[in-house]
Amino acid sequence: MCTRKQAQGSRVSTGLAGFTLIELMIVVAILGILSVVAIPAFVRYMRKAKTSEALTALEKIHTGAVRYYSQVWPDSSGNPQSCQFPGVQALTPVAGNPNACCTDGAADGKCEPNEAAWTTATWQALLFKMSDKHYYNYMFEGGVGDASRYTAWALGDLDCDGTYASFKRMGVGNARGPNNTLDCRVSQPWGVYVENETE
Repeated sequence: MCTRKQAQGSRVSTGLAGFTLIELMIVVAILGILSVVAIPAFVRYMRKAKTSEALTALEKIHTGAVRYYSQVWPDSSGNPQSCQFPGVQALTPVAGNPNACCTDGAADGKCEPNEAAWTTATWQALLFKMSDKHYYNYMFEGGVGDASRYTAWALGDLDCDGTYASFKRMGVGNARGPNNTLDCRVSQPWGVYVENETE
């Protein structure tokens, strides 16, 4: 037979309690506000991280252009004639299609490696190629002689919506040094021009 004291002891509170409906609604509201703020910021951060590919590649192209321009090119008689950049190179890997990485069937929006696309004379002269999957397509335009220029572009469609992120880097040749001697140097008076960086 249960005594009164034992019955009271069995009803002792354990200190555990559940959340009220209001508390749960407040938590849900806070999570909703955080997701509205955090998710777009995270998406922008991810897109901005992808732009590092373009900046790194343009730096490599610049290095190749400076190296190539620093050589003195002889005329038909073998005499030093001029400094020059490599010639024009169409958009690569797919000429004329900055949306190529979206349309080549890659699920992640990256272009698949295509070693053959980078074997043209200009890319070979610049010692540049994209051996891994990449987001951007690249183009180059060079010139010959005193005060000639080069321009290199990186174009990409990071979210495959038809709007392109565009990066452009330029350099100016300074073929003549003191006393008008042939002195093939390149200066870069401008930084990298960026348009629609993260679209």
